[in-house]
Amino acid sequence: MNAGNKVNGIVNRIFTRFRHRTAPRNVNEVQAQRLSMLDRFAVIVTGAIGTMWAVIFLAVFMAGWTMWEQCVDKHPFDPYPFAFLLFIGNIVQLLLMPLIMVGQNIQGAHAQLRAEEAYKATLEGYRDAEHIMDHLVALDRELLLHREYLGQVLAALGQETILESTTIIEGIHVSIEGTMNGRDTGPGSPDDKQ
Repeated sequence: MNAGNKVNGIVNRIFTRFRHRTAPRNVNEVQAQRLSMLDRFAVIVTGAIGTMWAVIFLAVFMAGWTMWEQCVDKHPFDPYPFAFLLFIGNIVQLLLMPLIMVGQNIQGAHAQLRAEEAYKATLEGYRDAEHIMDHLVALDRELLLHREYLGQVLAALGQETILESTTIIEGIHVSIEGTMNGRDTGPGSPDDKQ
């Protein structure tokens, strides 16, 4: 009766532990809910300006402007130092710099949210692995108790005990105690193969 209560207690702890798991969040949905219309606009502009297509467009625009003013137009309205082109470039830069910084801050917050969720998932996985290892050690101990009990029953009946499983039992002892024949086999020991 005592062993049955012990097994029921172990089973209840296992199922209770897995019942209260936190579900992972979709951080993309969380981020989308946080963004205002202006934030979305900033992210779109930051994504568009931060591409090679934007660089190519600006290079072609500036090359086309200078070629038109130098070669094609006989009476250029923006001669060689291209003051009007520089003025347009400065206006674009002044408008885009803060907008790009806002977009980068929003993208950074999204990356931070993803990192936090990944950390939580990693921590949860580590806890699960630790819980499973503890459970396996408890099962190994129970197996050893059952083997000893079976050996006692067989000895009482006058039967020979089974000796073929000695290496398996030594392996179980190693996993429970962390030692084999008086030597440390835990992490960092000479026998540890990582």
